[in-house]
Amino acid sequence: MNILSGLRTLFKPKAQYDGAKLPTRRKAGWDYANTSASSSTSPFLPVLKNRARAAVRNDPWAGRALDAMVTNLIGTGITPRPATKDEDLRNTLIELWDEWSDDALNDGTLDIYGIQSLVARAWYESGEVFIRLRQRYPEDMSVPLQLQIIESDQVSYKNEALANGNIIRSGIEYNQLGQRVAYWIYPTHPGETLVKKQGDQNEPVRVPASEVLHVFKPLRPGQDRGVTLYAQVLPKLESLNKFDDAVLYRQELANLFVAFIRQNPEMAPNIELNDGTTVDAADIIEETLLKPGASRVLEPGEDVTFSSPPDAGNNYPDFVRQQLMSLAAGIGMPYELLSGDYSRVNDRTIRVALNDYRRRLDSDAWLVIIPQFLKKLRKAWIDTAILAGHVPIAKRSEALKTHWSTQAHAYIHPVQDVNANIAAVNAGFKSRAEVIRERGYDISEVDAERQADKNAPTE
Repeated sequence: MNILSGLRTLFKPKAQYDGAKLPTRRKAGWDYANTSASSSTSPFLPVLKNRARAAVRNDPWAGRALDAMVTNLIGTGITPRPATKDEDLRNTLIELWDEWSDDALNDGTLDIYGIQSLVARAWYESGEVFIRLRQRYPEDMSVPLQLQIIESDQVSYKNEALANGNIIRSGIEYNQLGQRVAYWIYPTHPGETLVKKQGDQNEPVRVPASEVLHVFKPLRPGQDRGVTLYAQVLPKLESLNKFDDAVLYRQELANLFVAFIRQNPEMAPNIELNDGTTVDAADIIEETLLKPGASRVLEPGEDVTFSSPPDAGNNYPDFVRQQLMSLAAGIGMPYELLSGDYSRVNDRTIRVALNDYRRRLDSDAWLVIIPQFLKKLRKAWIDTAILAGHVPIAKRSEALKTHWSTQAHAYIHPVQDVNANIAAVNAGFKSRAEVIRERGYDISEVDAERQADKNAPTE
């Protein structure tokens, strides 16, 4: 070490955080990288998403977690309710939406609420999903707009600086102001192997950003693409699977009776049968032992010893439970909901866990699904309805006013929960409309049904 190096070491600032100190022997191998949000995610996303999909296909815990997340986030659908006070406009929008929702998907397999579930599933599983807005001919649909759901693999990871000053980063083109102006999308899925067009080189095509909705959850400023929900737990899932398979295989072996036959070398090894032939005594013993329920008296000087394979161990359930708790924490859901094990909770503790979980889902709905997908879709849908002549352009601002109602979660304690809402309304802390909206309904529809019930003839 020269004098200059010694001085640098002497006057180097001392870390005030333990996590920032130079690695010691105990922290050897503590690697980190000072890279941008895109550099630390985009190069690794294909591997992460493929492993996550494989886990969902083959691992029951991963599949269960995904189903539970989507079901609790979307349920039967997040519904739009026009917030305008213009009754004629409101009724027109409701009728148009109900009619259009059945044909919203370009291949006709799902309605708009099934699309929401598919979008949420692809987002959680792959980390992101893209929706392309497809304009149709007015004679084909009342509101000529359809959606095409695009898996993240179909959007390229192209990186390039363009001559006009724009840059393409992870398949997304930005202008000089940092705004997204286009997406570079493959015409067909790169993993398609069943059907391919002749001469199709499948080069990415530029699609204007106005035609594409990108649903993902940014975790760092400047992040371009989304990371799968399973990113933190993939190694643990794989290790837990291997461990569980090893224990299961060990138990299968434990159910097999293996016999070790000891023969006295002084005794005759062969037995003469009735037909005059001789056979080895061990062959006869082995043959009879392999038959269920068979027994045989051994020859003098012979005995049989059975193997004693180890069992699963008394700590196996607790170990697996601990691993599933870690898995549930990494995914962001209660252990009980993931495992179906409610043996150690009561109604009070499960209420705390579910309330925390539901708050996380509300965050996903109101910070990701609704602003990135549904609000932008609603705006494009209303503009298309205006162009189709169903809504006057002068009423566009009124038509855009929308309340979004997520499907309400089931009451944990119906009597207490309903009484709490009644008390909140009576105390002025909530409006009746807010309570009804939280249950996923529209107050005008509820009031209309109640009035119809009052006017219904009684027997």
